[in-house]
Amino acid sequence: MLKQSEVTNKLIEVEYAVTYPLNTTTISYDSNGNVKSRFSDMVWDFSSQISQINRRKTVNFNFIKNNDKELQDKLVFEAKLISYGLLYAYTGSGANKINQLVDDYGRIRFVIEVASSINTTLSTISFNNELFKKIIDGVAEKSRQQIKLMLSFFKKISSFYNIYINHNFTLSANQFNQLNNLLNSRPVEVSNQHLVIPTRIYSHIYNQSEIILDEYLLYCKEIEDFAKKRSKSVEEVNGRIYYRSQNIKYNHKNEVKKFELLANKYNILTKIDVLHYLNLISDIALSRILMFTGMRAGEILNAPENCLIELNQNNRDIYILNSYTNKETNNGPMKATWITSCAVKKAIDVLKSINKITGYDSAFKRVMGSEFPLFLGRGDKLNSALYNFPLKARVRLDEAFEYFNFDFIVNENDLDELKLTATESELEYYNVQLGCNFPINNHQFRRTLTVYAARSTLVQTPALKAQLKHLTRDMTYYYGNQSEFAPNFIAEDTLVQAYQNELHKYNNECFLEDVINATEPLFGASGIRLQNLKNDPIVPIFLTDSKSALKDIKNGKLFYKRTAIGGCNRNGICDKISPLSITACISCKDAIFSEKSVKALTTAKNNFYKQIKLFDEDSHFALQLRSEIESIDKILEKRNIFCEANNA
Repeated sequence: MLKQSEVTNKLIEVEYAVTYPLNTTTISYDSNGNVKSRFSDMVWDFSSQISQINRRKTVNFNFIKNNDKELQDKLVFEAKLISYGLLYAYTGSGANKINQLVDDYGRIRFVIEVASSINTTLSTISFNNELFKKIIDGVAEKSRQQIKLMLSFFKKISSFYNIYINHNFTLSANQFNQLNNLLNSRPVEVSNQHLVIPTRIYSHIYNQSEIILDEYLLYCKEIEDFAKKRSKSVEEVNGRIYYRSQNIKYNHKNEVKKFELLANKYNILTKIDVLHYLNLISDIALSRILMFTGMRAGEILNAPENCLIELNQNNRDIYILNSYTNKETNNGPMKATWITSCAVKKAIDVLKSINKITGYDSAFKRVMGSEFPLFLGRGDKLNSALYNFPLKARVRLDEAFEYFNFDFIVNENDLDELKLTATESELEYYNVQLGCNFPINNHQFRRTLTVYAARSTLVQTPALKAQLKHLTRDMTYYYGNQSEFAPNFIAEDTLVQAYQNELHKYNNECFLEDVINATEPLFGASGIRLQNLKNDPIVPIFLTDSKSALKDIKNGKLFYKRTAIGGCNRNGICDKISPLSITACISCKDAIFSEKSVKALTTAKNNFYKQIKLFDEDSHFALQLRSEIESIDKILEKRNIFCEANNA
């Protein structure tokens, strides 16, 4: 019987060897640029190119089993041809090709195993009705999204027909139609967005995590000393790692007494208890970073220890956090930067301290000049393409929140607030109920931050509001369409897009309420212009249809944002408003005022009258306040005249 390599070489005939890969063709490299996998290997290893910890990093062809060894070898070869094609031949997408292959691995397995089950090859599919029917039957059991992905997969591998001369994986026109019909027969699946964490619960997480992190930092030196004395020495013998007891004599009770209050509170008695506590503390620190960056958990786990940088740009302090996105390139993970707040400093200090403790038992010793991860793992195997150290592989927020007694019971105010950002079906899908725990996962923090940044008025808790106020300012400035940051600032683009989308949605909701649905005449320079358009026999569609308005907002044709006394349709950041004056808004060509503005302006005028009494009549402040009052009276008078004209 021929060996696999001989069969493979037999299949690759001379006349088309230029387009087929050879057994020696390189598939992947290690971090030093050395060949890691070749075409002939039964396992292709991409661990040096994939940074995500829990993501598949290999493509394994050992799944193909058939009693006919010759057929088995042919199927292995076909699976490899498809995999190689997805890596190097398919040009229909700009996505990372390794990720593309890893994502399609399950579909490769499925179609090859179906072919094996009826003792045929996949390259017979265009004329093999039995094979295609079995594939259709298997696909029919899957979700609409899975059917869509399978259709896309066949479109990709169909493009290989002009490369692999003797292997055609192209479906016939009728077969493509059958797959399309199956897809169209399925109802469109409703996509449920992650719930926005109610502001009360979000504030609770912020305040409680502050207490927990401060608690740890108070005793971190004592905990470090305790862990160091209980650590084991690491030895390498014949390539294997052994942990040996150091046999240091000490009084266990006395050592724990050094952080007795903490030990009693969390029932910390042994080294295992300490390690469990530290694991969950690191998850609390991670939740703090989630709160103030919008990063995904995997992106935080990828961060280096020196990730936080404080800059001064245009006389403003800005905190940025550097890490790697979940987006991979053919050369490995992609660096990116996230705008953040000083609120994450404490979390990072805690994580650096935990790294010291974890490092006592680690088989990987820190080397000067090497990049060190923020989340050092305790294993003795590397699990990331980014560092020569193991990374923390699991995030257990639910366990951490329970361990530290967080209170997530939903009350009526929480429920009312949730209805502003979630549909009834979403609340039902996530089983949100009054008096029950609010379901929290790490994916929610990203959406919550973007919503709070877009709707800054939602948050009322002073400490949290202060943090979010500065963060929102920076996000608006640097994630906006007119960022003036340095060219080397590489923001995580999907977060920027998510933030902009939330901002567009919120501005559209405000435009609908303040302008489209306004029953009283609009006033102010831009308000009068819009009111005249509303009074025209043919009203522009953006003033009658909120979907059209949203489209214009997204496309940059329409601008609207709420102000303290009304609305504004200025494109870009306003540089005219001073802390002591609202006249700039009143006289501005972009101002839009409504019935709500009358109340706001009247309240402002009454407050100015009260303030005048605090200053000398001829003082600068008194004169300024009188000027403000006169401006308000003028705009209200104009409004009355405009209303009379409209009513007439």
